[in-house]
Amino acid sequence: MRGPAWSLTFCDRGAFCIVEIHPNWGFIDEVDGKIEVTDSIFRSDPWETETVETYTDGPALAPHTEYNWPWTVGRLVTALINAGLRIERLRELPVDVRQRVPSMVRSDDGFWRLPGDPLPLMVACVATRPMGLPV
Repeated sequence: MRGPAWSLTFCDRGAFCIVEIHPNWGFIDEVDGKIEVTDSIFRSDPWETETVETYTDGPALAPHTEYNWPWTVGRLVTALINAGLRIERLRELPVDVRQRVPSMVRSDDGFWRLPGDPLPLMVACVATRPMGLPV
């Protein structure tokens, strides 16, 4: 199975940080007001979606096909470890930066949440390059 094509970029102190939409969003959706598992996160082929949206808050685009490849938190951590990095922090968070399904509500901190915080919606990981490991 082909692994993710992630690029490792480091700051001056040799730290790698990723804050990303949780891979849960690839296999869950809201159906009739309830969160349901709609696909397998362990699939190997990409999801193909027709959309007019962009990853940013920019204006709508012409309709186009978007491809999203599934990944897991385990694959992310394994890729970083296999690159020789040390995991310093891994957090799965019950918040998102946008409303992805109608039942999500905006909290006082400005983030979006599912009622009761039942699932992680974002993941954050910090890894460092041990001294002497080439960039």
